[in-house]
Amino acid sequence: MAAQVAADLIPVRLVDADIPNALEIALNFNIYAYDAYFLHVAQAFSCPLMTLDKRMMQVANEMNIEILE
Repeated sequence: MAAQVAADLIPVRLVDADIPNALEIALNFNIYAYDAYFLHVAQAFSCPLMTLDKRMMQVANEMNIEILE
């Protein structure tokens, strides 16, 4: 129950991803398009990326995206 309350406090906003840009990220870094969408949105909106995925962390670092673990 406490986890649900905490999750409800996280502000969520739905945004459109620039699919061509995300696919370019996926191809350039040899990652899944799904992961590239998150990286693209983080970069486009100057938001930190929250992930524990090592490859996404590596790519985020290369793209100068702040990472939250």
